[in-house]
Amino acid sequence: QNAHGAQSELYLNWRRRLIHARAMIEAEIDFADEDDVPGSVSDTVWSDVRSMMAEIDRHIAGFHAAEIIRDGFEVVILGAPNAGKSSLFNALARRDAAIVTDEPGTTRDLLEVVLDLEGLRVRLTDTAGLRDALGKVEAIGIEKAKAKADRADLVLLLEDAANPREAGPLTVTAPALRVGTKLDLLDSEAAHNAAAHYEFGISVVDGTGVDGLLA
Repeated sequence: QNAHGAQSELYLNWRRRLIHARAMIEAEIDFADEDDVPGSVSDTVWSDVRSMMAEIDRHIAGFHAAEIIRDGFEVVILGAPNAGKSSLFNALARRDAAIVTDEPGTTRDLLEVVLDLEGLRVRLTDTAGLRDALGKVEAIGIEKAKAKADRADLVLLLEDAANPREAGPLTVTAPALRVGTKLDLLDSEAAHNAAAHYEFGISVVDGTGVDGLLA
């Protein structure tokens, strides 16, 4: 209740300052020749407005931080079929939460687990492989994947480093990390060269890079 009252007072304070700023600007415009109107108030008024805008931006950012603490940090795994999305999902979940096969289109709906990473609640989502859908159900899954990614706090964009495939036209509005997977299928030199093309290079088979991704 006290927090709610403080928040209401903050909003009322912004309202009072905006009303005052408007009144001062209108007075300067309408009564510029009157002696009882202070000299130019524009600098003072706009300085306060800029200060208020900064306060509002910080307030909004604080709301987002509070949402993350309450609801969890949203991480979405995206990529073409067979990019290793479900394998990484299972490795991070430490259980077989997703079915893993070599058949493209195995994952058609969103799969979600909640992780506790050193006290930080993380909601991890596995998604359908991004490609030209072969059926209505798969198409729905792909659209849901893209919509989920747009709402994420972070997107892991996976690509099979041993057999790179385009994930199709994709615009990710959330912060994204490019992750090269399946480094275990490459010799050491090729794996090193492939990893250099990505922000992270991993293999869930031998664990290469997975701890670094979690950090």
